[in-house]
Amino acid sequence: MKSFSNQQVQRYSIRKYSLGAVSVLVGVLFFMGAHVASADEITTQTAAPTTVEIVQEKSTNGQVISTQETKKEVDNTQTNVDSVAETDKEALTESVEKKTEQSKPNLEQSNQNQSIISEETEAKNLAERTAKDEKIESPATSEEKQSVSAKQVDNRKTKGYAVNYTPEPETSIVRDVTRPRAPKNAKSSATSTRQKAEGYTSFYGNGSIARGDDYPARLKNGVVDDWGLYVNQCTSFVAYRLSTVNHYEIARAYGNGGEWGYHARRDGIRVDNTPALGSVAWLDDGSYGHVAWVSNVMGKNIEIEEYNYAWSESYNKRVVSADSMTGFIHFKDVSRQPVKPAKGTISIQNNNKKSGTFDVVVSNIYCSYNIKEVKVPVWSTVNGQDDLIWHVATKQNNGTYKLTVKANEHKNSTGEYNIHLYYVQENGETVGVTGTTTQVQMEKPTRVTGNLRISNQRAGSFDVVISDVASPEGVKDVLVPVWSTVNGQDDLVWHTATRQANGTYKLTVKSSEHKDSTGEYNVHLYYIQQNGVKVGVTGTTTQMPQARKTINIPQSGTYAFRGHASIRATASMSSPELAYFDNGNSVYYDQVFEAEGHQWISYIGYSGNRRYVAIN
Repeated sequence: MKSFSNQQVQRYSIRKYSLGAVSVLVGVLFFMGAHVASADEITTQTAAPTTVEIVQEKSTNGQVISTQETKKEVDNTQTNVDSVAETDKEALTESVEKKTEQSKPNLEQSNQNQSIISEETEAKNLAERTAKDEKIESPATSEEKQSVSAKQVDNRKTKGYAVNYTPEPETSIVRDVTRPRAPKNAKSSATSTRQKAEGYTSFYGNGSIARGDDYPARLKNGVVDDWGLYVNQCTSFVAYRLSTVNHYEIARAYGNGGEWGYHARRDGIRVDNTPALGSVAWLDDGSYGHVAWVSNVMGKNIEIEEYNYAWSESYNKRVVSADSMTGFIHFKDVSRQPVKPAKGTISIQNNNKKSGTFDVVVSNIYCSYNIKEVKVPVWSTVNGQDDLIWHVATKQNNGTYKLTVKANEHKNSTGEYNIHLYYVQENGETVGVTGTTTQVQMEKPTRVTGNLRISNQRAGSFDVVISDVASPEGVKDVLVPVWSTVNGQDDLVWHTATRQANGTYKLTVKSSEHKDSTGEYNVHLYYIQQNGVKVGVTGTTTQMPQARKTINIPQSGTYAFRGHASIRATASMSSPELAYFDNGNSVYYDQVFEAEGHQWISYIGYSGNRRYVAIN
């Protein structure tokens, strides 16, 4: 038993004479646990098995504290060490070193086993935490848990936005609470869940259904809009679109675009990452930000309408990725129902057989987009669309649109007339609505009629206007032969007059087309009837004003007069003569121009006032 006792001492202790009392304690704590199995192996059957339990605790400062059981073992071991003879010191030391080397593999294996156990435990804990984190919290619960801190915004004037600032959280609310995650083991359901959550559904296919620039002129030409926002900015446009299309009025002075999402959340408005028709696309870029109106959702892309894109202060539409936006504000989304077709009713009123006129009245007007113009193309069935005119109807006080169609504007055609209805939308697109026909009867004229009127006479030209054009056989073309009296008809030209919208015919006669002749001109009127017969109608004479030849002089310099020349306060022949220049006089001028058919020079007189002289 003594020998066994000595061996136990040699295995589990280090003599204090060689390593010190502290080393004894460390050695016991380190080796005893690793060699419990070895001790049991060499214990004889007569000896009772001894179990050594080491319990460690950590103090508040991280130091290891042994339990009472360990302390007792250490004390017993220390007592045995002290009882060893001096002659056994070296043998004892060698035995301890030998046993230490033998114990290393077992110690390393123990550490590896402990590491594996720790990794398995950590993996289990991680799995539990992950499963807990994968649970989707309700927006309300997440909001209660989140702490929002606001950044201070300076009071500098914004770039075209409202100056009413709203504090901005440092983190995006949208990214924190709105995007649910599917379980990791549910790959098949993850796609459908994500598609539903993120709005990956096409409302209207892949085409544009933008409403266009319906931002009214009263706002474009203003300063601040009805919602306290600067006009021609993204915020003002979206506020207007929300009001007119979504029928939702935002609070006044909602702030810069980058503040809208935070402002809306504080107002109880839903803000998330799911786009919807009529929602507001919100971008917080750390500066002024941006907002736009969502006009279509096409898979992961959205079509947006906006103002002031790229600082343009004008309308723009584009397709972007939904993920490019910070989030989407759902003030009051628009129904996803397809756009209803435009509607309108055409009524024919006041069909006057004597005058050959009738009224077109458009009522029951409906269009999904704002209407810019109501157009009514009209033509007679005879000879196809050779008399087609796109009339523009005028809006009446009762909300209807009206126009008057005159047969003399449609080549005096009778019989069936075609009347169609089109709307020109604010986005520039023209949509067909409906159409109808009517019969036009007009009493045939009993004789050929037509009036000539000379107008707009000026140096080298004049206009000829023909009215009351009529013939029992109808009028196909209006011809106006013109020639100067001088030298007979050597300069005769058969001009063809052009029909005007008001039913008259017009042409311009130039002296340059008639050998630059001046003086009396002869102007006659002929019709080519629908049966091909040419008939003479009437004629008149007029004077061709002499074309004044321009004097080729520099834009400034000294001009020498060759005769009497009046000095005037304005460049007009009706201006009184203030003084005059005679033949041989000269003046320094600094301007040359034409006015009232005359060439003028201008200069600063001795009085310091500007004076004008006609030089031809």
